[in-house]
Amino acid sequence: MKTKEFLTVTQGSKLISCTRQNVYKFINSGKLKASNILEKITIVRRSVLDKFFEGNKLKQAGK
Repeated sequence: MKTKEFLTVTQGSKLISCTRQNVYKFINSGKLKASNILEKITIVRRSVLDKFFEGNKLKQAGK
């Protein structure tokens, strides 16, 4: 997965260790930017997921 520029929601959820439903919640709330291709496939840019994950890691460490 490290070499792919775009990931599906399922791949992204595995990468950041959460459920697909949580990834969709992040997308729907605007916290995570994603694009729909075709009608049933949502993709997320790998770099966006990396930044999102790093930002959340820092927030949790600060608690």
